[in-house]
This record gives sequence, structure tokens and C-alpha cells, in this order.
Amino acid sequence: MPVVLDFALNVQYGNFFYFLPLVLTVLFTVIGSILCVKLGQKFTKILVSVTLWISFAIHFLMVFTPYYWQGVPDSAVVIALPNVCAVYVVIAPFVFHFGNAYWKDYLYYGGVLAGLLAMVVFPTPIVSAESTKTFADTTYLIETIRYYLVHALIVFAPVWMLVGKVHTLNYRRLWAVPLMFTALLTVTVLNGMFFGMVVKHPWFPHEFIGPDGLFNRYGPHNGTANQSMAYGPGPDKDAALSWLYPYTIPYLQTYYYGDQLLFVPVIWVMPYLYLGVALMGIPLALPFDYRRIGGDFASFGRKVGSLFRKKEKE
Repeated sequence: MPVVLDFALNVQYGNFFYFLPLVLTVLFTVIGSILCVKLGQKFTKILVSVTLWISFAIHFLMVFTPYYWQGVPDSAVVIALPNVCAVYVVIAPFVFHFGNAYWKDYLYYGGVLAGLLAMVVFPTPIVSAESTKTFADTTYLIETIRYYLVHALIVFAPVWMLVGKVHTLNYRRLWAVPLMFTALLTVTVLNGMFFGMVVKHPWFPHEFIGPDGLFNRYGPHNGTANQSMAYGPGPDKDAALSWLYPYTIPYLQTYYYGDQLLFVPVIWVMPYLYLGVALMGIPLALPFDYRRIGGDFASFGRKVGSLFRKKEKE
């Protein structure tokens, strides 16, 4: 008689299965990095290319998994470009082979941040403190594996690309990262417009302004179109973020429609992107561009010291 194991386990914030993907991501990143250093650039190019194409394939094949297949044809929209991670996954193999230095830098910053944030901060609907789904549910198990795998791959690949010296990171190009992110975010807006206004897909708003408008973050169908907060934080995030709203710039970031506070699509996030780059850009670049960063800071220190010495002499 076969032994039947009870896999009645689920992923919740802070439990073992929440941290497991993070630990595995770090482990495989380290193992792959060691291989890239030992086996050289040719191996690294192949490894990174294969990894990015696997991620690309997973994105387009996910509609055939039970979680999405049960909702076909409506659920087929998931293989379009509804969020920034989806756009990244689709363009990444082409950027790796044909992109310029700025876009290859973005592969690193965007991949590492998006992948880790998806696991740590926004792993919904896979993770929930109230989740009752378990691994005994095959549909849930497959979707959980798919979700974490595709986000782990976009962490692996750009780190290996830099460790294997296939591309040289330059922190002086950090100024362009927010612009590139907004370009990807704009693609999600165009995706929402196409499926909402042209295709009239039932999951998307069919108008720009109104109770169920694309720009209305309170709209009942806005969640699908606003997965990456192109139209501002959804009302479910107000409890955590509303303290920031009084500090937004009227008409540049926010405006009122009746008594509802709405956000200027895409543009609203630009100040926060540059703030994020200022805080996290150099720490992320440091492991791969420490000589240039160290040299620039040392040069800046010498110039500041020279100015103070001149003032003292005067």
C-alpha cells in the first residue's frame, strides 16, 4: 500500500515557505556566480541567455497551467503585459542580446529589485496571512512554483551577467533607471488601454474617466490594469501609504475628481523613483562598480577638502 504524505502546507507571510524561495534564490545565485567565474564569458552568455528565455517561455505558457486555464479565454490576457515584471520578462532576452549599456544596466537593477520585491513585499495572491489554500491543492502548488520561479530567474540572470563580466555596470548611468522604469510602466498603460478600450475585455475598464474608468484607482475593474500602480496606489494600499499623499505635488502627481484623490498616470511615481535610486542605486551598484564609486567619492572628498583649505587661508 503506497504511503500518502499530507502536504497540507501553504505560503504565508513569515512562515517557512515564505522564506524558502528567498534562501533558494540566494543559493542558486551564488552557485551560478561561482560557475560563471570559473567557466568564463562564453559559458556565462549561454547560461544567462537560456535563463532569460526560460523566463520568457514561462510567461507565455502560464495560461496553460490549471490556475489560469480554468478561466480561458478571459484569463489569456495574463500573457500580455499587465505589469512591469511581465514587460521586463518579455523584453529581457532581447535586451541581453541587442540592448545598449543603459538597458543592460537596467536588467540588473530592475531584475533584482522586481524579483526580490515580488517575493518579499508583493507576493499576492500566492501569499496571504489569511490564506487557506494549501499544497494539497495542485492548482495552488503549480502556481506557487511558477510565480517564485519566474521571479527568481530575473534575479539570477543579471547577477550572473555581471559576475561573468559579460557586461560592465556603470553607476554613473543610474540617472536613466527611473526613465526606463517609466517606459515599462507606460507599456502597462497602453496594455490596459488596448484591452479595455479596443478589445473591451471584461477584466479591464472600458473608459478613461468615470466610476469604472481606467484612471480611477477606485474602479471595480481597475485592479487588473493597475497591477504596477501606474494610476497610483489602489485603495487597498491607502492604509499603508496615505500618509504620503499630502506631500504629493498637486496636478503634477495628484488631482481630485469630485471628492476622490486620483494620481496622474505614470508621472506621479517619478519623484519616488529618483528618491529610490538615490537611496538604493549606489548600494546595489557597489559590488560590481566599487572601484569607480570609490574613486569618485575620493575625488569629491579631495575637492571639498581643497575648498575648505582655501577658505581657511583666506
